[in-house]
Amino acid sequence: MSRSSVVRFSKRTEANELASMIRMLPPLPEVAHKILVQFNNEFVSGNEIADIVECDPAISARLFALANSAYFGLEKPVTEMREVVSRVLGPDTVRSLAFALATEQTFDLSQCANFESRRFWKRSLHCASAAQRIAAVIEDIKPEVKDFSYLAGLCHSLGILALACCYPKETSQVFEEYDSDDSADLEHLCSEQFGFCIDDVTYELALHWDMPVSIVEAYRCRASKDAANNLLAAILNASIKSAKYSEQCASQSDVSAIEAPDFDEDLPYVEADILATASLGSDAQRMATQSRLQAMIS
Repeated sequence: MSRSSVVRFSKRTEANELASMIRMLPPLPEVAHKILVQFNNEFVSGNEIADIVECDPAISARLFALANSAYFGLEKPVTEMREVVSRVLGPDTVRSLAFALATEQTFDLSQCANFESRRFWKRSLHCASAAQRIAAVIEDIKPEVKDFSYLAGLCHSLGILALACCYPKETSQVFEEYDSDDSADLEHLCSEQFGFCIDDVTYELALHWDMPVSIVEAYRCRASKDAANNLLAAILNASIKSAKYSEQCASQSDVSAIEAPDFDEDLPYVEADILATASLGSDAQRMATQSRLQAMIS
C-alpha cells in the first residue's frame, strides 16, 4: 500500500482530534477503576485485590488460565482467586494484569481489521517483564519507580487501542503499511497519519484515567522525547527495545543477522552487560517468558 493511499488529518485539527478522541471514549470499567484506586493504597492486601478481580468473570478466567499453565507447573490447579494472588502470581502482577485486561474492555476493536490483539499483548507483556527486570538491577531506585515499572511497561502503548477504537479504518491502514515494510516504524506511521503519535495518546489516556503520577509523568516524558530526565521513561525506552528485538528474533531463523539493541543512550549509568542481561535475559529466560506470554494471551 502506498503512503498516499492513507487518508490523513489536517494539521490544524490535530490537537482538537486528540482531545475529542479522549472525550469520546467510555469511562473505565468498574473493575479497572477499583484496581486503579488500589495502586495508590500501599496497605492494600492480596485478598482485597482478589475480591475486586473476581467481580469480572472474563478477567478472572484469563488469570486462572495463566496461573494454571504449564509455566508454573502446579501439582494441583488453583481454583480460588485468592490462591492465584497469594501462591502463584503475586498481588502486584495480578493488579497490573487485571488493570490492563480491564482497560482493553473499554475499546471496541472489532472494526479495525488489521489489529492483532494477540500480538499487541505479547509485546506489551514482554515490555512489562523487561521493565521489571531492568528496574530490579538499578541501584538506589525510588520505590515508586520500581513498583510501577511492570504496569508502566504493560500499558505503555494503550494509545494504539484508543486509535484502533476511534479511527478503525485509518488505524487498520497504518497496520497494513507497517506489516508490509520491515523497516517501517509504527510510531512514525501513526504520527504521519494522525498528526500525533501513540505516545501522545497513551499520555493523554493515563492523565484522563488518573493513573499513578509516576506513570503519567513517565508517559509525558516519552511523548515529549524527554526520557533522559525521567528514570521510569528511560527504563520504558530500554524495555521497548528489548521487546522489539525479541519479536524480531522470534520471526527470523538467522538471529545472528539481527543487530542487538544499544541501551547505553537510555541508561548510561548502568553497566552495559548488566543492563543487557536484565533487558534481554538468557535464552532460557526468553523461552520461559514466551511460555508465560502464550498462556496469558491464549
